[in-house]
This record gives sequence, C-alpha cells and structure tokens, in this order.
Amino acid sequence: MLNRNEFRTIWELAFRWEGLEPPEQEPSELPEGVTDKIDKIIWAFRRERLPLRHPSTLLANPDRDSAIELLFIDRTLFRLRRCQKRKDFRQKLLDQLYVMRPELLDWCDKDRIDPPAFWGSIERGSKLPVGRHFQEEIDKNRCQAIAQTLWDIDPSIHPAHMAESKYLQQYGNGAQCRDEATVKRWIADVDPKKGERRPGRPARTRYLIDLENGGLA
Repeated sequence: MLNRNEFRTIWELAFRWEGLEPPEQEPSELPEGVTDKIDKIIWAFRRERLPLRHPSTLLANPDRDSAIELLFIDRTLFRLRRCQKRKDFRQKLLDQLYVMRPELLDWCDKDRIDPPAFWGSIERGSKLPVGRHFQEEIDKNRCQAIAQTLWDIDPSIHPAHMAESKYLQQYGNGAQCRDEATVKRWIADVDPKKGERRPGRPARTRYLIDLENGGLA
C-alpha cells in the first residue's frame, strides 16, 4: 500500500491543490481550477517531468520509447491521453493514478509552479529527500512494473534471465544496482511462478520476448 502522507491520487490532489475537499460523488462539472491542475499533471507526466503510479507500480511513459510503448500502452494510458484531449476528466480513472509528494514538489520547483499548500512548500533550490534509498525505491517499482508486464506476455521467463535483460538493466535502471541479486529480489514479489521454478540457473532458452535486444522474438 502507498503511504498516504507521501501519495495522493490525481483526483484528490487536484481538488486539495485548489483548497477544496474532493467530492464523494463525481460532480457533473468540475471547477475550472481543478481541471487546470489535472491537465498540468497529465502534461507533466507525458513530458517526463512527473512520474505517475498505480498503487504498486511506476507507469512507463508511452511517448518515450517504441519498445516500451509496445509493452506498456494499456487501456489506462490510452484513456489518460484521451481524457486530456477531450477535457473529459473522470474520477474513476484519476482515482487510480497516484503522485508522489517529493516528485511533485521537485517538478513544481523546476517549473516554478506554486506547490499545493496542504503538502507543504519548498524553498527555491532546496534539496529534496531524493537520496540513495529514495532512488532505489523508484528503481524497484520500475523493475517490478516492467517484469510484471513481461511475465504477462511470457510467464516462462526465468527470474535470472529477467534480471539481466535489457528491459530491466536499461529501462528499469537495474544496471545501477549493486548486484544482480538485488534486482532478482525486487522482482520475486511479482513472479507469477514464484515457488514453482526449479532451483539453480537454467540454460538459455528462447522466449516470446527478445530479452537481449528488445522487442518480440
């Protein structure tokens, strides 16, 4: 579960940023300030200025890379772009996507946007808590999201091969980890065959996905 002190959904954040309580029932029309905040958050995500999350995973930006786009574009991300284009912001979608407080404040600082008062403020140029442990948590979420998506396509991929794949090493930032065991420990929680695999490192095998070069095999 996400820490409620550090995370808010887009829906809740937009209302509280405007000094309003999020309504229990979706209103027929949103206040202009709320729609403006929602639009800014989505644009920041699409421009890689602000990460978004499902409750347990970091969303990849579908505009960033064709290989990642192939694996990560799902109905949620399509709907996110569509709702922005149509200015049709639905609570059901926006209550599924979370923003992390330090990342939001960092974005506000860099783009010179007044941060939401309820989440505190930062001085220009002040250092945010984004040290090694914070970065590791981001990398862990990213690796889990990628691994889970790859396993949805091909559950037979062995964790050892998954951990050393181009997807986790490059896109998941696994190459910056201390060792391969760290990445394998991270992705173990999302392994669909956890507890079923034989011990030891398996021989190289052909999977549905080209783990070394990217794309489908």
